[in-house]
Amino acid sequence: AAKKPPISHQKKNMEEAVTLAGLSSANANERSAALEGLRASLAQSNGRLRFRALDKLGPALQNALRDQNWNVRKDTLQLISEILPAAGPELEKLCLGLAPGVLLNFSDTKIAVRRMAHGCLQVYFQYVSEVRDLLGCVVTHGIENENERVRSEVLVFFQQALPWQSIEAEEMFNLIEAIVGRLRDMDADVPVSALKALNFAPSVIGTSVFDAHISHLLPPLKQLYRSVKDAKAQGTMRSQSGMSVVSNGRHSSDIRGPEEDLEFGLIPPPLMPLLCNAGNWEQRSRAMDELVGVVQRLERPEGVLPHLGPLVAFLTPFLQDPNMKVVLTALQILGQLVMRVGFPMRDTVRTLLPHLVAMLGDSKIVVRQATTKLMNRLMQTLTPSPVLEQLEPHLHHKNWRVREEIINTIILAMSTFPRQQFDFARLAGLLSPCLKDSKARVKYVAIEAFAVMNNLLGEQQLKSLLARLRLDEPTQKALSTRFGASQLPSISSDGLVEHVGAPASVPASQGSVSEVEDPQAWGLRRHASASNKKLLPWEQEAARTGNSIVRGHSALSISSVHGVEAAEPKPASAASMQSTGSTQSAAGSYAEIYRAKVEGRLYRGPSKRQPSLSDKSPTGGSSGSGS
Repeated sequence: AAKKPPISHQKKNMEEAVTLAGLSSANANERSAALEGLRASLAQSNGRLRFRALDKLGPALQNALRDQNWNVRKDTLQLISEILPAAGPELEKLCLGLAPGVLLNFSDTKIAVRRMAHGCLQVYFQYVSEVRDLLGCVVTHGIENENERVRSEVLVFFQQALPWQSIEAEEMFNLIEAIVGRLRDMDADVPVSALKALNFAPSVIGTSVFDAHISHLLPPLKQLYRSVKDAKAQGTMRSQSGMSVVSNGRHSSDIRGPEEDLEFGLIPPPLMPLLCNAGNWEQRSRAMDELVGVVQRLERPEGVLPHLGPLVAFLTPFLQDPNMKVVLTALQILGQLVMRVGFPMRDTVRTLLPHLVAMLGDSKIVVRQATTKLMNRLMQTLTPSPVLEQLEPHLHHKNWRVREEIINTIILAMSTFPRQQFDFARLAGLLSPCLKDSKARVKYVAIEAFAVMNNLLGEQQLKSLLARLRLDEPTQKALSTRFGASQLPSISSDGLVEHVGAPASVPASQGSVSEVEDPQAWGLRRHASASNKKLLPWEQEAARTGNSIVRGHSALSISSVHGVEAAEPKPASAASMQSTGSTQSAAGSYAEIYRAKVEGRLYRGPSKRQPSLSDKSPTGGSSGSGS
């Protein structure tokens, strides 16, 4: 009789069968849970995926990269990013087989998925040993993909994150040859992206090396490149849209002089006095709109690079302009500049970030949102490290909104980029004082940040980090309770953080909570009965299961305050339009519940009084002082 496999092998086979069944489930939540189980096993085995049936796992992950649910696609990209750093030959082969699916997600309609795909490909180039095979895949399934959006986005990746210096000469020639071929692409955006990638390459590999590769191209390709480099050929590639009038009926094409005469290598001289017109905000605003078009039509960032520092210094005062439209346009210009210039923007971070930090405390929510998006774009272009280094000192900023939004930015970074890019011991030490912040909202998002960290590292690894911080018992208890919940903050389609159980009136990442910690600001009613009082979202789950700790975090999933799971984040408008019954039935102040939890005392709910008509306001809040 054949020997039976050991019990441990049988158990492992059963676990893998359950995982494969989850990946093929018709329920999106079950597919996400299976992916999260794989990520949890990675955390428990120091980043090594111990999965025996790789021949079945590969096709399952290929399907997940093309899943109809965008959360599943994003979770799959994150899983691949975490597998690669410790992958052996077999796993590397599996990941190379998944690379075409990764590239396909460069054209995803969700910006969070596209960003994760960019980060995932960056991890490929960092850890894959067979770079030749990887570049061949990128050329075939990226640069020459039938989807024009994939072609364009992969070419943008070459400007922002491709490690040009690590590519051997033969592969470099093949890559440049493929990019030059895209100069005759039928889609209007692809040739522009290809030319930008070719213009960027000499600044990294050296002009002489780049020219040598160009000289070895076939004559038709060499002639194509030279013709496109010609000034007249470049003019035909410029976008013909967005020709806004500056003054006296003149367009940007009329005032843009020779490149050597441009201010900062970018701004036409006639535009400068209009931008500096402090007495006429309307003319200044029109000039800023015109500058947006100038930056969008920027094709050769090399002309700007020598003036990049002075250019950013010139633009930052517009961030304090008294007119909000000018401020928002300045943020848009800086965002476009980051996209066009790419990695060299790293040298301006030290100048730019203090101005952006100040704007995180702005009273206008639209300004805070636009600022957060610009910082997110900087992290996507430069990696999170240089941005977070400049934000860290401001965790003690006197404005509580600034502190809150910086923590949200850290949550966004941890939820978007591979965990190998973070020093979690340092982050935990920097965030720990925020757990005792005087503002309940700041304490809340700090605990959320640790919940995301716990999801990435695993319980044991984070526990060892927390042991060094010597937190007091109430804080440890609050963190332990939070870690027991499956809900985590999510990233909206706009790239903003949305918190579980956030105020119904606004998305949590937007920080529009009044300075006074009143229940109305949290979207909860004080006068509801004590028998119907609401716990924190993670306390609800603990109460339902009867356990203080609930295993298995569902990465970046979000649930409503009432525990109804949703596969995708809820937009802000949906949160604000919740039925009054679901919001008004909650009891007690969210801030009061949380404060009681941190201080280690039992929250006994508000006083039992019946609601009166005066409690009901048109906005759905409570007009009485309550409790």
